[in-house]
Formats: sequence, structure tokens, C-alpha cells
Amino acid sequence: MSHQTAPKLSLPAGWPECVRSAMVHVISLAHYAI
Repeated sequence: MSHQTAPKLSLPAGWPECVRSAMVHVISLAHYAI
């Protein structure tokens, strides 16, 4: 398995921490599924 650097995510600063965390999880799962 190759190690790749994670791309920087530019999420809106005004989003609550729980929403930002959920978005990171969704993006990670989508990336894993590809």
C-alpha cells in the first residue's frame, strides 16, 4: 500500500466542529471506496 499525502481540505471556518468532522469522514470514506 502506498502512502499518499492527504490533500488539504478547505472547509468553511464558520461550520461547527461536528459538521466539519462529519465532512472529513464522508470524504475519507468516499476516497476509500474508489
